[in-house]
Amino acid sequence: MATLRNNLCRHESVQGAPSVEPLAVSIDPFYFMMQSSKRKTITLFIGAVIVIVSTIVIARYSKIPSPKPFTATSVMDRTIATLEEQFQKTPEKFAVSVALANAYMQKIRETADSSLYQKIEQIIEHATRIDPENPELPSLKAQVALGRHQFNMALTLGQEALKRNPNNPLYYGIIGDAEIELGHYEQAVATLQTMIDRKPDYSSFSRIAYARELYGDVEGAIEAMQSAVQAGSAYPEHLAWGYTEIGKLYWNSNRPTQALAEFEKAVATVPNYTPALRWLGHMALSNGNTSQAQEYFQKAVDLLPIDTHYADLADFYSATEQNAKASQLWTIVKLTDENSEKNGVVIDLELASFLADHDLDLPEALKRAERGYNNRSSVFAADTVGWAYYKNNQYDQAKHYSDESLRLGTQDPIKFFHAGMIAKARGQKAMAKKYLAKALQLNPHFSILSAPVAQETLKNL
Repeated sequence: MATLRNNLCRHESVQGAPSVEPLAVSIDPFYFMMQSSKRKTITLFIGAVIVIVSTIVIARYSKIPSPKPFTATSVMDRTIATLEEQFQKTPEKFAVSVALANAYMQKIRETADSSLYQKIEQIIEHATRIDPENPELPSLKAQVALGRHQFNMALTLGQEALKRNPNNPLYYGIIGDAEIELGHYEQAVATLQTMIDRKPDYSSFSRIAYARELYGDVEGAIEAMQSAVQAGSAYPEHLAWGYTEIGKLYWNSNRPTQALAEFEKAVATVPNYTPALRWLGHMALSNGNTSQAQEYFQKAVDLLPIDTHYADLADFYSATEQNAKASQLWTIVKLTDENSEKNGVVIDLELASFLADHDLDLPEALKRAERGYNNRSSVFAADTVGWAYYKNNQYDQAKHYSDESLRLGTQDPIKFFHAGMIAKARGQKAMAKKYLAKALQLNPHFSILSAPVAQETLKNL
């Protein structure tokens, strides 16, 4: 959408844009919630029991050697160790407490260990005793709330931070993140415009990219994310994330060559970067290279055993008719989600999507989807509840929410696939053909399990 492209980002040049200083400013919370809202995945901590279970299951069929450690994480461990030492020596320094909390935020981003939020809350409590009116306190609390998907709370806390200090652009980012997750899109556009007007940098450009993507402006989203990467960051992991996001935008607009180049940039920036490895696995599978796909999926699990990576590997096994292995891993996905809930993360929509996609406990999927939508009526939530209604054979309700999920014009093949299947169930053959063809046009391999269903259904209509 040209209008959105012009209005939502008036800072096209990034020369001179300030880079993120790792110990001086807050870690951007945007990256903690992007995964769940945008790609139906969850960044969750795998507890010790889960890891033991997964090791037993995977050991039965894993032939891939142990990979090297995730490089960025070892760097952050050293940073945390240094800050912990400073914190012990100078507990009265507010800035040290903030830097340590931010470092743990980045650690969560790299390891998906949501139990660390409790550690951050302890640091915040300590910092509150030092300077109770400092705006960084509600900002840090808001970032924790975003990570736990408590978006109403995050919005309130972000607004409190901005009230205390109207000149910090990051606070606009926190507010914008929450507004997007709650489905307050017009307010989010205005908020993010203010943010980028005040500081055109990696954090603001990356948010603009997501907003453009939501509104269907894929080219504008790519342009903004490229600007984010050009603006730079002190954290290599941030740049790798940016390349991966550009790759996914190309992948879901049927440009696999460009997508591959971006994913390769990501792993060149941060070796063994799992968000890129999993998409390299999807690309390998789309090319018929099952052995390479399995290697990528398995390596992602070995490096970072989270539900997203287990689900990829499970779907791979299902697609290659290794159903017993797939079933074992789907069980692990559910266990990780349950463990995440114990750490305070709200996962109703994410778990509902997983259950509905795999025809597991469909009444529970619908229950969670409805509850999730009531808490955050975003287009992602609408798509999830609509799909859950479809899987529970309630097709009129499914259509209502599916239509809502498409209201922004988002070019998401999953949403068009859902809309097509719902239309078919309601006897709307022409509409079903339209939506299914659109999904496959955007990406013939948009999902390991769903893309073949779309192809077969379209052929038979």
